[in-house]
Amino acid sequence: RASDALVWQIGAADGVLVDPLRAVLVNFDPDAVLVEPNPHMFSRLERNYARNDRAKLVPAAFGRERGRMWLNAVVPERASESGLPEWVMGISSA
Repeated sequence: RASDALVWQIGAADGVLVDPLRAVLVNFDPDAVLVEPNPHMFSRLERNYARNDRAKLVPAAFGRERGRMWLNAVVPERASESGLPEWVMGISSA
């Protein structure tokens, strides 16, 4: 309800998979910053929040040091083809 509120979500995944903020973002479109380093999930995040004008999507991660790092992530299409459960899509580690 606060007009100056800003929602931050670090590790937004695809914006659907086990996302406690989805209903708020879809129904109220608050000012939001959604951060997701996994490129597979980030592309889905862009599609899932394409109509949210006030959501700023950031393809990045936060860490102790500046710079690049490796991200090990599940490729959603391969997981689907293998018959793995949907929750597997959100697994990644640095």
